[in-house]
Amino acid sequence: MKRTLLCTALAALFLVQAAAQDSVSKQFSTDTPRSAYPQVWWHWMNGDVSKDGIKKDLLWMNRMGISGLHQFDAGGLTFGGQAAEVPTISYMSSEWKDAFQYAVRLVDSLGMEMTIASCPGWSSTGGPWVPYENAMKKLVWRTAETSGGSVQVTIPAPFTTAGTYQNIEDADNRELDPWYRDVALVAVRLPDEEKSLQEMGAVVSSSGGEFSLDVLTDGDLQTSALLPADKDAGYAWLQYEFPSPQLIKAVTVCAEANRSRFDAFPAGSVITLQSSSDGKIFSDVAAIPESVVNSMTIDIPPTKAKYFRLKVQNPTGGGLYAAYYYAPAAAGREIREFVLHTVEKVNHSEEKAAFAAQHDFLYFKTPSCSAPSPETIVLDNKLPEGECTVSLNLPEGRWRIYRFGQTLTGKQNHPATPDATGLEVDKLDPEAWLDFFRKYVDMYKEASGGQVGQHGIQYILTDSYEAQQMTWTKNMASEFESRCGYSVLGWLPALTGQIIGSTDETERFLWDWRNTIGDLFKENYDRINDIVAEYGMKGRYTEAQENGRVYVGDGMDVRMSSTVPMAAIWMPTPGAGSSITMAQADIKEAASVAHVYGQNIAAAESFTSAGFGGRAYSFYPGNLKYVADVALSAGLNRFVIHESAHQPSDERVPGNGLFVFGQWFNRHETWAELGRPWMDYLGRSCFMLQQGKYVADIAYLYGEDGCVTGLYGEEGFPYIPEGYSFDFINPKGVMDYLEYKDGQLVTPSGMTYSVLVLGGNCETMSLALLKKIAALAKAGAPVQGLIPKRAASLSDDQKEFDAIVKEIWHSGLPNVSSASIDDFLAAQGIKMDFHSTVPGIRFLHRTTDNMDIYW
Repeated sequence: MKRTLLCTALAALFLVQAAAQDSVSKQFSTDTPRSAYPQVWWHWMNGDVSKDGIKKDLLWMNRMGISGLHQFDAGGLTFGGQAAEVPTISYMSSEWKDAFQYAVRLVDSLGMEMTIASCPGWSSTGGPWVPYENAMKKLVWRTAETSGGSVQVTIPAPFTTAGTYQNIEDADNRELDPWYRDVALVAVRLPDEEKSLQEMGAVVSSSGGEFSLDVLTDGDLQTSALLPADKDAGYAWLQYEFPSPQLIKAVTVCAEANRSRFDAFPAGSVITLQSSSDGKIFSDVAAIPESVVNSMTIDIPPTKAKYFRLKVQNPTGGGLYAAYYYAPAAAGREIREFVLHTVEKVNHSEEKAAFAAQHDFLYFKTPSCSAPSPETIVLDNKLPEGECTVSLNLPEGRWRIYRFGQTLTGKQNHPATPDATGLEVDKLDPEAWLDFFRKYVDMYKEASGGQVGQHGIQYILTDSYEAQQMTWTKNMASEFESRCGYSVLGWLPALTGQIIGSTDETERFLWDWRNTIGDLFKENYDRINDIVAEYGMKGRYTEAQENGRVYVGDGMDVRMSSTVPMAAIWMPTPGAGSSITMAQADIKEAASVAHVYGQNIAAAESFTSAGFGGRAYSFYPGNLKYVADVALSAGLNRFVIHESAHQPSDERVPGNGLFVFGQWFNRHETWAELGRPWMDYLGRSCFMLQQGKYVADIAYLYGEDGCVTGLYGEEGFPYIPEGYSFDFINPKGVMDYLEYKDGQLVTPSGMTYSVLVLGGNCETMSLALLKKIAALAKAGAPVQGLIPKRAASLSDDQKEFDAIVKEIWHSGLPNVSSASIDDFLAAQGIKMDFHSTVPGIRFLHRTTDNMDIYW
């Protein structure tokens, strides 16, 4: 007789119709296994550590049933700044190692699982042992213009400043020595329509401050002038006037960010480009988005006018951490560059070139270019240091000479103590990556007395990525050519916003560029498995994007070979930017990885919160349960509670914390000794949801050059008919894992789906992915959703692409349709796997012992 176990998110009540001897129901009702219970993040803050505190922390965790911990060594202020006032022990000093070895032995004796973070701090993979040559790098360039013929051209000295973009200096990197290597010297023939502001006779004026045309257009982003705030008007302005009306098609603005320097993202657009025929009445032309690299190039509606003005709102200050650390002065905004372009540029070029991680790179279209740059010439790149003069022989025309090179991003691991802080390692270089991890794990192996492997330190955790972008590595040119089939060097000017050949060709090159970076990133994360195997460890926990899109790559790609794919869910906190919708997307992505690739466990950094407005130590099971149930309904089946800071003393109460972040689940919490029933609830729920196989009707492909949290983290999941369930599937999953057998789409993990839905970015698609989908469709697999329209890669044959689309989508195949998903499912006879009238049901697990589990 079929037995059904029902659990609702409202009451967490399981109705078990199983015999007493049934192992699943017995374990649920009387003996939930320890492994199903939550784990915690255990932060050692500022070296403020004691063996007495370690013992009391771990014994308390054991009483609560905690199954494991993730140990972090972190630095910076704790909540209230308490740790800054007490003695500390240095990271990896003999005292630190003695305390750490004691902790490892006690954790092991208590039967708890132990994981270490992938570096001091929480992000990402860096430390003082990383040399400049192995650190994260970015592409930089300087330019000079010349006419054709046999010419002598003076090339400016290259930028050597560490930072996120060109020579914008980050205050945290000022102590770094300059590091630079040349990459290529490339000449681009300019279209006749491309004119400089100087050639058009622009005159600059402003509501305040002193500006010069040369400084605003020199490409040097360290030169700037203050545009003072106008407190009466609420905004200031910077203006160009021309002798006669000029047709402008794009604009570049580089301005000091309107945000706290601790914030990851700006508060929003506060700059507007306006135009006027008389200098008195101005109309809005376009909003200039803020950028995490402070520079933004956008195409605008072609506008012919005599006056163009930047309207700049007064700085607002604030930001996520401003109340605790820093708010910009309201004096005004530093303007570094303000350039009007007479030709189209790559729309959002700084983001599309991967200097910033746009949530959806394909959203901002570049208009067809009326005057592309049809020719590039790769020249000798062996140049002397500093400013230099080169002899060139160029065809007729106007030419821009680009000197491309690489320098450091300067990003460092954080938040760590000063003695544990150093450069972030190159995320695209396998040699540098493996060298970093071997040195890191060796340090912990020595510190733990050799306790690394199946006991002691068993796992490595990579937390959510917060190391910003990198756009070059030592083998970038060869890696690009081997993957894409052509040289990257002649296309490098497209990374500066220059349209090469045509808009379509340029966008397709940029797609190849981003995907090369994403693939190299993913492959290095996979290499953590090599480190795990080398040291006999059990595996790795891997978070991905978390808050939207934070790196150029795919979150499922990075987690698909992890032992435990991991997400994050925050407690809703006003002013902290936390979002249940974002968390659901992140957890759904991690759960989809576990389903498609067979890990079974989907974990999450859980209940993360910010202590604004007196919310520190204000959380308890009564207000945590709703968020827990949302996480469970999104596919979570292992809680890793954020966070449980180490408490070295009982005299300082409530004691240490992680900056402003909680949930503050530690032995000094007022309900610390009353928490076991809460742990029982979370453990029993996770245990049940770890049983059997998730049942899903739909494999939802969101497309290439995208990620789940970027596409669905703000607006919520794509439409799925009520009563049906789904998994996201990444392009690599479709390409390498998905097959159609016996009337079902199947993966090697044992997952089965009734239909493949194409959503997200699937209108742009690589030819290789299109061929795989076509093969599935011709085999009879139901395929519904967007019709692919554009070949993604510059190496793809658009004619072959169009022919496949015509064959599959326009030849009447009954199992392929772009009709509504409701109509398509009905036409295919695909019925939901379960029917229920119980509110709150989200998904179904089917066990091997004839038991169905509904949540």
